[in-house]
Amino acid sequence: MHVDSRRDGSAVWRVRLERGDAEETLLDPDGVARLAEALREAEAAPECRVIILEGTPGSFCKGMDLAFAVAHPAETREGVRGFARGLLALRESTRVVIAAVDAQVAGGGVGLAAAADIALATTASTFSLPELVLGLLPAVVLPVLLERMPPQKARAIALGGTVDARSAVRLGLIDRRVAGPAELDAAVRAAIKHVLRCHPAAVAGLKRLSREQEALDLRRALELGAERTAEILDDREALRHIGAFLGGESPPWWTGRRR
Repeated sequence: MHVDSRRDGSAVWRVRLERGDAEETLLDPDGVARLAEALREAEAAPECRVIILEGTPGSFCKGMDLAFAVAHPAETREGVRGFARGLLALRESTRVVIAAVDAQVAGGGVGLAAAADIALATTASTFSLPELVLGLLPAVVLPVLLERMPPQKARAIALGGTVDARSAVRLGLIDRRVAGPAELDAAVRAAIKHVLRCHPAAVAGLKRLSREQEALDLRRALELGAERTAEILDDREALRHIGAFLGGESPPWWTGRRR
């Protein structure tokens, strides 16, 4: 798998998964390492606020390169650990991660889509976890699936064969289904437009808080939410921006957009 990372304007970075020399876009150790490097570069760029994870037309990611795994099991083991770290990097990124899918997606590719904050897919997209058929487990993918759906639904995907885009939305794997590539591009642009209206620190705070609250019981989660809100209300700068917005001014993080 080849990974191409490029800027789309100053605030948006596109990380594209490409086939390379193979017929399909498959996860191999080198490709996983390139993906991790692209994510590190985006995370380290102060101006980056959105990461778009996408494939080439008709392709996204169909999981592990099984032929390579059979021939090079030791290298594949390290690659799998690297892929797990990559999914963690997507989930813990302080940037908004948007997955744009227009393809058949399988195995680890499903994990990449599920790890995004916003997952969009065309009606031509399908999703499958074929690991059990091969005597494997979707063990690395499962944690990010369980953030999106109940355990029973995740098991159903692993046991039930291919899921179409409509069912993927119903199950919670995908957030929105669109007609085709043109509509997918429009949906990505609309998501970017909205995300760039959000305060970068608030985005990072939301992602961090959701992870913290998920591990708590309801009482403590509500208490933590009240604590975080109180902290913001004690911030004079935050109150100044809110007051300015109520007075008709656009917040400075809107990157030139007007109310």
